[in-house]
Amino acid sequence: MSQMELLVAADVGGVKKNIRFMFPTRPTLKELSAQVELAFQKEAVESRSGVPARFKVAKFQVFVDQLQMWADVTRQGQLDHGKQYFAFQAEKKEKRSVSSGRRTPLRTNN
Repeated sequence: MSQMELLVAADVGGVKKNIRFMFPTRPTLKELSAQVELAFQKEAVESRSGVPARFKVAKFQVFVDQLQMWADVTRQGQLDHGKQYFAFQAEKKEKRSVSSGRRTPLRTNN
C-alpha cells in the first residue's frame, strides 16, 4: 500500500463534518490528532459556527464491524486504511453532546 487513507468525522458547531486524511504510512495517534485538530479548526473558522478557534481532540472512536459498535482507539495498531473514525473534543458543560447522533457507517464494496 503506497498511502494510508483515514476518514475522520467530528462535530463542528453542531454539524457533522467528515474529512479524508492521507498519510504516507500508518500515523501515530499523536500525528493523527495534530492533523485532525488543524483540519477541523479550519472548518470551524470557515463555517463561522461560533465554535472556539481551538479544536482539541480528546479521543477517537472506530466502528468495529464484528461487534457492531463503536470502540475507543487507544493504540496506533487500531488505525486501518479506509476505516471511518470519529474525533471527540473534551466535553464542555455548556455544550450538549451530539455524539449520540452517530450512525453506523455506510460500507462500500471495493
